[in-house]
Amino acid sequence: GYDIHLDIIGSGEELENLKSLAHEIGVKERINFIGQKNWESTLTTLSKTSIFILMSKAARNYDQ
Repeated sequence: GYDIHLDIIGSGEELENLKSLAHEIGVKERINFIGQKNWESTLTTLSKTSIFILMSKAARNYDQ
């Protein structure tokens, strides 16, 4: 298998659900829930990554 580690920066309404899911599926040891960071710290963390994924929500009519 692959040695994969995930850092999740930020917080929001789904944070507790993500933590619970990570525990339920047995991957919590591979995930670091960092929480909120200032912009400079976020950029420093991002500069060390191999892959970057940005989550966002769209309005129901997809105009935002």
